[in-house]
Amino acid sequence: MPNPFNKPTTPKNSLQLLQWFIFEPILLERYEKTLSKIRTLWIVLKAIVVNFFIVIIPLTLVLYAISVIIIAYFDLPLIFPPDAPENRDTNELFVQQWQTYSTWWEKAHFFARFDDYRSLKDLADGLAVGLAVGLAFALAFGLAFGLAFGLAGGLAFGLAGGLAFGLAGGLAVGLARGLAFGLAGGLAGSLAGGLAFGLALGLALGLAFGLALGLAFGLAFGLAFPIFFYLNYFRLWLYPSHFLKSLINVSLTNNPYIGDGVIWLQIWGMTRKLTTQAQQDPKTGLALVNFLQEYRPLQKQLAMHIAHAATAGNWQHHPLQKQGLLPPPLIQETPDLTPSKSWLNQIDKLKRQFVAYEEEHQITLKKDQFETFCTQLKDFRNLTLGEPSRWHHYYLPAVDHWQTAAKEKLALLIQDAQSQEPITPNIYRFGDILNPENDHNIFFGRADIKEELKQHILTARTMPLFLCYGQRRVGKSSLLKFLPRLLGSRFRVIYQDCQSSNVNSLPNWLKDLQQRLNKTWKTADIDWQPTDNWLEAWSKMQRHLETLSHQHDEKIILAFDEYEALHERIFMTEPKQGKMLLEAMRSFSQQQNQIVFLFVGAAQFADLKEPNWDRCFIHAMPLKVDYLCHEDATRLITEPVDLHYPSAVIEHMWTVTQGHPALLQMLCRYLVNIANTEGRKDMTLADLEHVITQKIVQRGTNALNTFWTEFCSQQQCQSTIEEILDNQPLTDKKSRLKLEDYGYIISDDGKNWKLRVPLLEMWLRRYREGF
Repeated sequence: MPNPFNKPTTPKNSLQLLQWFIFEPILLERYEKTLSKIRTLWIVLKAIVVNFFIVIIPLTLVLYAISVIIIAYFDLPLIFPPDAPENRDTNELFVQQWQTYSTWWEKAHFFARFDDYRSLKDLADGLAVGLAVGLAFALAFGLAFGLAFGLAGGLAFGLAGGLAFGLAGGLAVGLARGLAFGLAGGLAGSLAGGLAFGLALGLALGLAFGLALGLAFGLAFGLAFPIFFYLNYFRLWLYPSHFLKSLINVSLTNNPYIGDGVIWLQIWGMTRKLTTQAQQDPKTGLALVNFLQEYRPLQKQLAMHIAHAATAGNWQHHPLQKQGLLPPPLIQETPDLTPSKSWLNQIDKLKRQFVAYEEEHQITLKKDQFETFCTQLKDFRNLTLGEPSRWHHYYLPAVDHWQTAAKEKLALLIQDAQSQEPITPNIYRFGDILNPENDHNIFFGRADIKEELKQHILTARTMPLFLCYGQRRVGKSSLLKFLPRLLGSRFRVIYQDCQSSNVNSLPNWLKDLQQRLNKTWKTADIDWQPTDNWLEAWSKMQRHLETLSHQHDEKIILAFDEYEALHERIFMTEPKQGKMLLEAMRSFSQQQNQIVFLFVGAAQFADLKEPNWDRCFIHAMPLKVDYLCHEDATRLITEPVDLHYPSAVIEHMWTVTQGHPALLQMLCRYLVNIANTEGRKDMTLADLEHVITQKIVQRGTNALNTFWTEFCSQQQCQSTIEEILDNQPLTDKKSRLKLEDYGYIISDDGKNWKLRVPLLEMWLRRYREGF
């Protein structure tokens, strides 16, 4: 079955072209743009000639036959007797013969053959001939307008005007010929009664005949032309068929709007039927909305109604599923049907909260996330009630359905949380980036970095450039997420994950960055086209940043997380242009004090070559993200949960991790699991040893094995690690300095080196030979 929403781009024949003239102005306009003026003239003339024989002549004969049948069926000659006084005998004969026929088809046949009955016959002839002349004139008139002003608009006006002129003219001529003689005789007789017989008779006959004929034609044409023009231009003669179709068989894929693009007036009952079906079949409903937006500009109100209904139906069919939390497609020029920004923002807030609930795996936190979602859903319903009543009624049943499902789901989550975590909620997490909204109870430390960053930014005359570096899994990305809360309202942090698939070329990197800026400040989009000139592309971004810096008082921090991906994916591909771009960024940084570049990653600038980042950013200020101090590590162990840790357990946890954030989170999480499983709050050294051997020092522990498989392999440090593990003197000074600089090894006397984290040493002794 063909898709009714797909429209062709080229008419297959002249008959379809005529159909486009009348019903498809958008298709006609698009088709016209593909043609030259000469080609347009030839195609339209061909359509006129072909359709004159196929459509106009048959339609004229049909209209004439209908007129004769109406006259015969209603016995109009008896109501309007013949009016030619000079043929009185013939008229009487016509009436007598008319009355001898008993059936309407006999009378119709007689009327068509009898040539002397002028009044009604002229009317029938006038309408039929008027239609023929009108269509011909309409096409010619429309062609002239079309060539001058565009086929779609010109032909619409030309067809309406031409048909109105032809039909009104035909009707006027038919009426005038009958009315003229009667009106002339009446006026002449009246004048003759008051004036001298001779003068009156001559003057009356002359003036009355001319006046009567003019008035009769003028009145008939003057009244008929606007009526016929209105009927044709607004296609009112099609409304009865549209209305009947809506009563008999109407659907989202079979309705008058599919085939007629010029329906000006609303079809009674159609909106209600289509919106009801759109709620039942949202996918097809939204397809119809797209169709109406593209091909039916007169139906914007209808399209917005269907968009609301289909969106609400999608909610109804997908309770507690994120694919249901979609806003309606917005259509311009429908202000009374357009939701407020606060309503749309609340949908986005609902979706983000629901995603946070789905992505949470810890049962108590999952329950808390869902409770927040339920509260937001209630607020959303109240907000919906405050929106215009013309459309908010579509959503109320769907929101009520969601609230019912959410209430049932929350009850199950509460039950699961009580059964799975009877002692204390396990809120620890490792391997995930901590979120300020949900993970503030397990984020500790970093006050030193906050103060250093804040002081340098606020006191600098020209803005320094910062490199925030450290080992993997020590919380650099989490620090970035918490940075806005740590720094306060005088700073605005724009976070970009450089490992995202969107950051795979220079234009895409800058485009993604601008989109993130636009989430904070609504600004005009920049056309980021692929370019061979990197400095030209950067200059667009620089002008954009300069504009923002002048418009806002906050210090804007552009935080590039995992920035090494920029080097690997973009800058290394063209080192020469990469070097010039880095130098341009340095120059921009040094010329102002509002925009801050903050590069965050595991690598230092000196490790990135071709181009050499350390030479381009000689003024960069390093910020090392290290392990937690003893105090912050102790707080992370004891404060988030209601467990009893002996001091020996706490000290041993500090000793084996040295405050490594990810390793501490792992230890704490597994210990809480033991507490909930065994139903006790007192933790022991035996519990800790069990977790270390059975859960932490394992081949797949990412926080440990990446040191060997990534850092040591890339930096050529594996032989030096082997020497440390074997208590041998270190022979490679370069790799030793690298390991020391990144904080993996320490020495008390500068001669005897050891691994800083005992858990890492345990893993290396057990698994390094297997990698």
